[in-house]
Amino acid sequence: MTTGSHNISLGTNALAQASSVALTGSNNIAIGQLAGNKLNGTASDNICIGRSAGANITTPNSIVAIGAQAASAATITSGQSVFIGNLAGGSTNALNSTFVGHLAGRFVSTGSNNTAVGSNALFSNSTAITGSQNTALGSFAGVSLIGAAAGNTILGANAAGFTGTPTFTGTNNTLIGLNAGGIVVTSAGSNVVVGANSGTALTTGSSNIILGT
Repeated sequence: MTTGSHNISLGTNALAQASSVALTGSNNIAIGQLAGNKLNGTASDNICIGRSAGANITTPNSIVAIGAQAASAATITSGQSVFIGNLAGGSTNALNSTFVGHLAGRFVSTGSNNTAVGSNALFSNSTAITGSQNTALGSFAGVSLIGAAAGNTILGANAAGFTGTPTFTGTNNTLIGLNAGGIVVTSAGSNVVVGANSGTALTTGSSNIILGT
């Protein structure tokens, strides 16, 4: 650290500037082993709390990473994102994301403006999500999304969930209700599914409206 001010670090290698560029930014908070370890340059107003929280982010402003390994493998350099929960947004480089919950958004890799709230929401089971503007609210909501899936709104526990390998690459779908959409396979697009357990057989169809349980 050279010219920065009002930075707070507590923990082994917290805010340690492990990259080759010294930290000159201000108002960063890093608490926990390796928290904010690589923040450097003009990075400012970042909050990293928890073991390895934000350990690899470098030059962004206004990133919040709270929880053990929250955004730990992310190499974000810009944008304003929030990651709260153990391993939330663990490997993401997506901009302007909000991931709240254990493993929420764990494998969202690129894209932007994705929101996942709930344990395992937008988890994708180790397969990268590169699409943007997905919203998943509920435990395991949107867990089947992978690849370029984008513009999907998923509300309800296990809506767009899966058993086995996730396959959902569709766009602009709205799924609301417990288990709504079930396993939405491959490229289904622009569908509206409302109701618990509704639309569970939907695969590649488009522009359908399905209401009821």
